[in-house]
Amino acid sequence: MRIFRLLLLGACLLAAAARADGPQYRLGVDGVACAFCAAGVEKRLKGIEGIESVEADLGKGLVVIHMREGASLTEEQAREQVEKAGFSLRTFTRGETRGEEKS
Repeated sequence: MRIFRLLLLGACLLAAAARADGPQYRLGVDGVACAFCAAGVEKRLKGIEGIESVEADLGKGLVVIHMREGASLTEEQAREQVEKAGFSLRTFTRGETRGEEKS
C-alpha cells in the first residue's frame, strides 16, 4: 500500500510539472453551480486542441486551463465552448506559468 501511495504521489508531481510548461488561462464563468455544470464546461473546453487540463472552482466561478507548451487559447475559442455548454464567459485572462512567476 505504501508503494502505491508513493507511485501515486510521483505521478501527481510529474503531471503538475508537465502542465506547468505551457500557458495558463483563467476563465470567469457565470452559472456554474454544481459538479455536473462544471463537468459540462470542462468537457467542452478539453475538446480544444492544445489543452492539457481543465479545473473548475465552483465557489469562485473560475475555470483554470493549463495548455501544452507552445499552445495558446483565444478568448473567442473559450467563449464559444463555454456558451455551447450553456454558460456565459465573464472574464478571460492569461495567467502565469512556472517559468513566468513574479518575484
